[in-house]
Amino acid sequence: MKFILLTLSFFFTSLGVAQNLETKKFPKDFIGTYKGDLIINNDNGSNTIPMEFHLKPTNSPNEYDYIIVYVVNDTPSPRNYKLIVEDQKKGLFKIDEKNGIILNAKFNNNTLTSIFEVEGNLLVTTERFTKDAMFFDILFSKKKNQVITTTTEGNTSVISFPITTTQSAKLLKQ
Repeated sequence: MKFILLTLSFFFTSLGVAQNLETKKFPKDFIGTYKGDLIINNDNGSNTIPMEFHLKPTNSPNEYDYIIVYVVNDTPSPRNYKLIVEDQKKGLFKIDEKNGIILNAKFNNNTLTSIFEVEGNLLVTTERFTKDAMFFDILFSKKKNQVITTTTEGNTSVISFPITTTQSAKLLKQ
């Protein structure tokens, strides 16, 4: 009986947290500064650097400052982007790198996701927001390393892309 009560308590507590996050609106309810360490893993090993993420309102109701800061050798290196609300209800956003590059992004389940290709490399980025943190991840794969497999019936082919580099960070809201 104690196990059932404990399980139900956990379920309803989790449900309350999930409902609380579901009522939040992106991006306005996640405005702030987030800080932590970025861990980069690739074939050469692992490296850790300090990282920040800043999400700030602007004078335009559909635009936000979207700034990623990498700290290399104690020197901040900011990426000053703009987050543009394209369709709030559908969770459609654009990330304007302010150099002609604009990335499509989708917000769903408290996670902003984008997939793009740069010079033959595929990148998948996710930014998952919780009550007091943001989880930042990038997966990197070279398109030329693709692996094609086919079903035994021979009518469906699947192309997979081996991941060569991962970047992950837990950034705490300040």
